[in-house]
Amino acid sequence: MSGREQYFQCRLEVTSILGVGSRLLPGTTLSAPKAQALVVTESGEFLPLEGGDTDAHGPLRLGPPLELLSTTSPKDPEPQLMPPAQQEFPQGQHNSPRRSPRAAAPALSRWRPCSDVPYSYVAANPVDGSFFCLEGFSVLRVSGADLVERVAGDMYEDSGGDGPGSEASFRVPHFLTCDSYGTLYLADGPEVRAVYTGAQAVEAAARARAQPANGDGGGEDPPSYVSTLPFQADMDIWGLAYDPCAHALVFASKTALYRWALERRGQAQGQGQEQEERREEGQEQAGPGAPVLFAGREGRVGGADGRGAQARFRDIRGLAADACGCVYVVEGEGSPYEDEDDEDEDEQEETTAVRRVAPDGSVTTLVAGLAGEWDRPAVLPNGCLALCCYAENALMLLDLRLRPLPLCAPAANAGAHPARSLPSDLGALLDGEAEGTSDLTITVADRRFAVHRLILSARCDYFKQRLTGHFADGAATELSLPDADPAAFELLLRFVYTGRADIPPALAQSVAELADRLLLPELCRAAQGVMLAGVTAESVVDSLLWAERHGGIFSHLHAGLRAWYLQHQVEVLEHARESLERLSAESPRLMVELLAEGLGQWSPLKERRR
Repeated sequence: MSGREQYFQCRLEVTSILGVGSRLLPGTTLSAPKAQALVVTESGEFLPLEGGDTDAHGPLRLGPPLELLSTTSPKDPEPQLMPPAQQEFPQGQHNSPRRSPRAAAPALSRWRPCSDVPYSYVAANPVDGSFFCLEGFSVLRVSGADLVERVAGDMYEDSGGDGPGSEASFRVPHFLTCDSYGTLYLADGPEVRAVYTGAQAVEAAARARAQPANGDGGGEDPPSYVSTLPFQADMDIWGLAYDPCAHALVFASKTALYRWALERRGQAQGQGQEQEERREEGQEQAGPGAPVLFAGREGRVGGADGRGAQARFRDIRGLAADACGCVYVVEGEGSPYEDEDDEDEDEQEETTAVRRVAPDGSVTTLVAGLAGEWDRPAVLPNGCLALCCYAENALMLLDLRLRPLPLCAPAANAGAHPARSLPSDLGALLDGEAEGTSDLTITVADRRFAVHRLILSARCDYFKQRLTGHFADGAATELSLPDADPAAFELLLRFVYTGRADIPPALAQSVAELADRLLLPELCRAAQGVMLAGVTAESVVDSLLWAERHGGIFSHLHAGLRAWYLQHQVEVLEHARESLERLSAESPRLMVELLAEGLGQWSPLKERRR
């Protein structure tokens, strides 16, 4: 193995390995939780990974397969589970869901995997100590008492429909991940599907029934429900992970990563009279916005480190996230777009790289040249990154000293909040989850934002001057921001409260301008980075003119846009000739400078002037 740094690695032989993950060890208490790493094989064996509790340096071995149980009851093929809020748990301990008194007590028998479908992936549910896996085209849940039940799909059917778990189906399910609410997400071709259980399934079914075009006309509340998230990637998804710090999903194509902010429970369930009024007026937004490019560029192949769209990936095979909001990318080091007829292809050894993507989108290569086709990464409880290689029947552990995601949350708080952190708590405050705490309303166009003057004064110099200085606004309970974009201000507030914001390219210019106006240089520079990363032949001239008009803090953007133009001037001439006419009319001096630089004559001209 070669790489930017050297890490201890351990390799184990596992026949037909198709996944690795963790779960809360059955019988553990919340005051002293213990985790158990599991390896799943194609034949449906779940093998505990024993030894190396603190790191990978100690002896590691595979334990005997778990002896799982299943229910068999002709009168009750779909056992009714009680919502998590009604489940009874021993004090300080997770247990399997208690069955509703209305369901007949099913018989328990030893669970036996089906011999003609593959089993794959392990995703821990932090709410109740269970874990999910795939059985063919269906999703299984294994409770903390080792009880197996199918929660969604049919192991053989691949039609891809939403609805109650027993009626839903998947086409090509892959890449399982679970959020802090206990919702399971999986990639299904270019889509992401959500599998809700318990009380969340009841809510999801109710939302579906409220849609006029939905065919689900009613009936009993289902124990599970499947919904497709409201976006579709441009191509099949090749990795999926949950970021607990941002409460967001990160998914990947072959060469790019995207982030999609998830709804918080307060948003999904409604937030008071103002939201109800917006719904009646037809102005309410349907869920979070579109996915935002996180790192890499679509179709741009390479191995360069960098920030955001400046980084390059070759052949992404899987993602894993840690508790700090970092995402780990496993990629093949050969291009997915290489000519399949290359005569030397068979002679080249497949190698794998591991890259880390920080919360700000900065990409760093950790390991390169790892022999073999490794994929399906997972962060284990001991801080190791685990990789699978089906072709070589092997499990690889890299001791990267990562911080794993928490595997348990108190049952009483199930579905209440994501993993606690200062940014997530302040974000929840902004989202109105602590009602009645705001003491200031800011009006931007036709939207009103309930905020907290202490947070704004501490985090933004503009509001500090306006609210604590000698302005008449110091004691005001309402302020207005004329000529501001409400969508840009919403992102700005998110940055003020949490220190981060996913800026869509379409809003980058508005966010940069507003951040400069409100004295937030860090956000302004971040928005400029999004503008520069998304520049095209059609947009570069308009962006150049805009940056030139504003000057000051935008000088770095202006220089970057000039450099981009000089590298793509032929492309601009071919695809955006009218923009060059506009440039010559609005800024003839800049036009001459670009022309001179493009011809390589700008420096000699300056020398003659001297």
